[in-house]
Amino acid sequence: SQQMRCILLVHSGASGIMSAAMYAGVPSIVVPAGFEQNANAMWLKSMGIGIETSFMDKLTFGELGNKIRAMLNNQGMRVASREVAKAIRAETGVANAVELIEGFLQEQGGDKIVEPP
Repeated sequence: SQQMRCILLVHSGASGIMSAAMYAGVPSIVVPAGFEQNANAMWLKSMGIGIETSFMDKLTFGELGNKIRAMLNNQGMRVASREVAKAIRAETGVANAVELIEGFLQEQGGDKIVEPP
């Protein structure tokens, strides 16, 4: 089967697509429209795995082109994105949640209710 690959992702910065980019190990160019999107852009930037543009209603083709060129020339951002993806994939969130919930239930006098995956 053919595997699709991309070197960067241009998106709104909404939490779902941002998480998908992080999981895939692909750096982001965030074009925020509002809500949490601008804060998410700042968070990605602080981790070295994304950059932001002007808000969607102010963005020009020239600005977007400049951001794409800058990201294509930024090997460090691609490396950082792959490292974040590796860390995310190593997480054991479900098992950790089960342990926390069971610990709470045991403190309350209950027993284990499920086996961790």
